[in-house]
Amino acid sequence: MTNKEGQKKNVSSSLWSDIAKSEDNGETSNNPTNNKQTGKKTAMKIIGKKVSNDCKLKADKISMKKSVFCLSNVSKCHRNDVMAYLTDNGIHVVSCYPVLKQLNKMAPASTADVNNNNNSQTENKKTDEEESSTFRVCIDSSDSKKMKDPDIMPQHIIVREWQFNKKPETIVDQTKKDG
Repeated sequence: MTNKEGQKKNVSSSLWSDIAKSEDNGETSNNPTNNKQTGKKTAMKIIGKKVSNDCKLKADKISMKKSVFCLSNVSKCHRNDVMAYLTDNGIHVVSCYPVLKQLNKMAPASTADVNNNNNSQTENKKTDEEESSTFRVCIDSSDSKKMKDPDIMPQHIIVREWQFNKKPETIVDQTKKDG
């Protein structure tokens, strides 16, 4: 292959440089490991949509895409009140949990309670039954627009997407590979 000046052009080096440029620009390339940070291949998942009543092949579980929101600045109420309000407004609620301050969670426990496994179950039930002013609400993703609609939410209630904690990155020790 020759360019305009009549000089030979190295085909393989130009192709690899084009791929490297496309990776830098964030474009999709032919490289199967596009996720450079984790080094894992991302598998493609397809979920069927065809509805057939006479087919013997059926899904065992119904998968649903979920969205998680934080509902805050709510006057103290029970999670059932929040779920009832959202359901009445056509929002399919998967789960709703009160968000309690760290001070409430860090209450001192007696030594007898520390060794008792049933204590954690009892604490979870108490947490679910407490009144709160902030809630973690998981809904069907198709209802996200309704959740973000200011005409549906009561005045001065704050709705935002839930911010999940980032997992710490693990660093591979290079000395293990050498030895």
